[in-house]
Amino acid sequence: MTNLTFYPFKYNTPPKNMEIDNYFLREGNGFVFRLYGWKPYGVSIGVSQDKNKVCNVDYCREKEIEIVKRITGGGAVYHKNDITYMLSCPLDFFEEKTVLGVYKKIAQMLLAIFKSLRIECDFAGKVQKELRVEGMKKGVACFLLPSDYEIMVKGKKIVGNALRIEKNRILQHGSIAFDFDYKETAIVLNTTEEKLRHRVISLKEIKPDLTIELFEETCIKCLKDFGFDVGVEKKGLPFIE
Repeated sequence: MTNLTFYPFKYNTPPKNMEIDNYFLREGNGFVFRLYGWKPYGVSIGVSQDKNKVCNVDYCREKEIEIVKRITGGGAVYHKNDITYMLSCPLDFFEEKTVLGVYKKIAQMLLAIFKSLRIECDFAGKVQKELRVEGMKKGVACFLLPSDYEIMVKGKKIVGNALRIEKNRILQHGSIAFDFDYKETAIVLNTTEEKLRHRVISLKEIKPDLTIELFEETCIKCLKDFGFDVGVEKKGLPFIE
């Protein structure tokens, strides 16, 4: 079995969350999976995005919503009451050592987690590259962007993912819609509540009684089912903290 270190859900500031993820990509080793939240709330934007084009900067400043840049691509995400996950591991773990191959493998793991929660979901399949490129040009929010192998529930997106590969290591992180605030997300990301409701669904809408603790337990169980020897790290992140 392959050893995997699991970091339980914990809140951090936006800059600290990005610092930790960057560490695991560039300094980490082995398999690491962590869950985290954002306090105070924050916006993460893709590495190539301009915050002035994809965010309501004035509103964020007024509400003290910090905007941080990810080392991964993808669209802007407003992290309010979501569950963010991160997986970092050697590239050699994947049979297909391409961006699409990594996305597909991790999507299978996420799909198993949602199905274990008795959520009816499936893959959307592969998206035409032109559609995604056009969305990025328009500064479309992550949850509105068409993506390869996204997980769909009732035809709507429940998780937005972003990936980076450096040398022989990968980092993929993503925002899982847990208790989605459609109204404020629309304001923060310069879109409309109608578009978001048409495209996004959250875990709380499907399973009102679902807790972060149960989601965490389900992640650990499914990682074990995938063949990992999961060790839960209860001491936190001393190298960062």
